[in-house]
Amino acid sequence: MIISKDNEMIRLLAVLDRRVGKRTLEKLKDERMKQPEWLRFFYDLRLKAEEGI
Repeated sequence: MIISKDNEMIRLLAVLDRRVGKRTLEKLKDERMKQPEWLRFFYDLRLKAEEGI
């Protein structure tokens, strides 16, 4: 899975990609705490966006 890549910029693009589904994002909730703060911001932003749907 592309979200498991080590490169943080690739992770960012994958998290923002609309094709990554809600269930995949839910699975990554625990893993996001291991990420840098700037990347967590985008995880949280995408998770909030999915809740609004």
